[in-house]
Amino acid sequence: MIRGMDNEPLPVHSIDAFPRKVDLTRGQGGVGQDSTTVDRMMFGLVTTAARAKRMSELWTPWLAPSNPNQDAPACVILLSKEENRTDIEELESVLKSRRLPCVVKQSQHERYEVRVLSMIREMKEYSDSLE
Repeated sequence: MIRGMDNEPLPVHSIDAFPRKVDLTRGQGGVGQDSTTVDRMMFGLVTTAARAKRMSELWTPWLAPSNPNQDAPACVILLSKEENRTDIEELESVLKSRRLPCVVKQSQHERYEVRVLSMIREMKEYSDSLE
């Protein structure tokens, strides 16, 4: 048993998450088995426009659809409110040329740490707009 500083037992918490085993194979889940497909996933990145332009080459193999009939995962790139509009437009152009399905958003928060914490809300809002 783990004890805290006051020697009292620490509470144990758990969160049920489904599916418990992620299965990325399309349409092969059995009856009563959840099947997660790539098109149901969402990626979120908090970064700068310059870094996203450079790193997007690495994202292409797992974010760009492998064929035109395949759906891609959703993607949100969250930038600082101080980013230059020209840099953002260049990033959007690079993403489009690489067929990366990322939406670029600017945060209202200056600090990186706060932007990271706000990413949950940003991704939820984007997810709601997709449905």
